Amino acid sequence: MLRREFEKPGESMVTVIIDGLYVEVGTAGQYLASFIPDEADRLARFRGEVRKCLRAGFKESARSSGRREFILDDGRSRKFWGIELDGDSHVVYFGRIGTKGREKAKSFPTVIGAQKDRDKLISAKLRGGYVEVKH
Repeated sequence: MLRREFEKPGESMVTVIIDGLYVEVGTAGQYLASFIPDEADRLARFRGEVRKCLRAGFKESARSSGRREFILDDGRSRKFWGIELDGDSHVVYFGRIGTKGREKAKSFPTVIGAQKDRDKLISAKLRGGYVEVKH
């Protein structure tokens, strides 16, 4: 399950979730679920809902799931890279700053395997000059 929570002063918290074959968007305990059988379509809908929240001025809550983002802007390259851990899998997204970029999902036999791979990928990016973006 992927889960992102967003806050905005004076507004109810908004939660966006992928749970099984559904994408759920909710505020104040009320959720609207959309059945989306295709995994790529679910992820695209999830990211679209997240973008809507950010465009509306919401900020990601500290309770949001394990997403980390990095940038490389060294005069030669302007790139972004991020990873979102979800149990025994993760989604990596990357590209040039200012573009939509690409995404790759990867599953592992265990949760620990996904965490170890995430940590290895993050270490490699930091060694390569990427800097973590703090939200």
